[in-house]
Amino acid sequence: MPELLDIFLSSIKATQELQFHWVTLEFLKLWENFTFPNMKTLKYTLDEDWANVSNTDADEALTIMTKIFPGLQSVKPYGGFECSTLVKFTQLRQLDLSDWTMDYLPYHCPEELATCPLIEKLIIPIFLYFPEVYEGLMALPKMNTVSFYLNGQDDILAAMLEKRGNDVQKMIFNHCIWKFSVPTFHKLRNLRQLTLLNENRLKPDKLLKVIANLKQLEQLDLINYQMILCEAALWQTVDCCPSLKILNISNMYLKKDFYDVNRCVMEKTLSNRSRDLRLNCHNTGENEKLMRQLFKHPRLKLSFEPLKRHDIDKSMIQMHFKPSSQICDNF
Repeated sequence: MPELLDIFLSSIKATQELQFHWVTLEFLKLWENFTFPNMKTLKYTLDEDWANVSNTDADEALTIMTKIFPGLQSVKPYGGFECSTLVKFTQLRQLDLSDWTMDYLPYHCPEELATCPLIEKLIIPIFLYFPEVYEGLMALPKMNTVSFYLNGQDDILAAMLEKRGNDVQKMIFNHCIWKFSVPTFHKLRNLRQLTLLNENRLKPDKLLKVIANLKQLEQLDLINYQMILCEAALWQTVDCCPSLKILNISNMYLKKDFYDVNRCVMEKTLSNRSRDLRLNCHNTGENEKLMRQLFKHPRLKLSFEPLKRHDIDKSMIQMHFKPSSQICDNF
């Protein structure tokens, strides 16, 4: 049987992606005589029967994986993950902890999360009560995307944006933006795109206050936002953001009484704009014909295209930063 395993391991030398399910230390030791320099992506689950009993064995298993896969750039563990092992992943670009469950919530500060110099994408699906971790993430020079859960901790978000708010180009909130104060968003001086998912506890007047201060905002996505109850409120949203180029509304059921008989508000709002607006409507009810009839203006481009799906869990925030080549060394 060892000969068959050796044949198999030799045959996957060029493999770039691998998944281990309930792997044990004993199993990994059979791989130690091989290296897989082309392996870039690893998803794995450690066998809980021994990993929970012996941290030493779990650490040794990860050490073996970093040796046999020296070029790993993307790692996704299922279940537990000990952040102290991050130093062993020297080429790590992406770390997906979306299956880091509450059963494995660290009791000490996982400061190693903010010490990976090459990391570009990070997902932290649970709220860590360690503000220094979030601030540390903002100092990572190559960070492109970070997804996290703050549980309404406005002070932590404010500190993160104070450190690197100028570099944030896109933000996505899923049912949580209403928990944060309006002044916090003033630090997003170069935000180009704001996406709001399921934000039905965000009052329309607060939405207007938020976007009115985003002077560079070019795209606003309102997905399953049921708080815009009439057409006048829609144009008021457009009016308070002169920089806006694209407004996407999706999963918002617009009844017939949503529309104004009088076109004055729309005409005034669009005529006062210095640039065109693309209004894209998707899954808003059987009203495309009515919209095409009513929403006519030289400054308005109307479309009905489906939106790209956003892979972000409820109550999470996702930040997208400028490419690292565009960021000056401020740290």
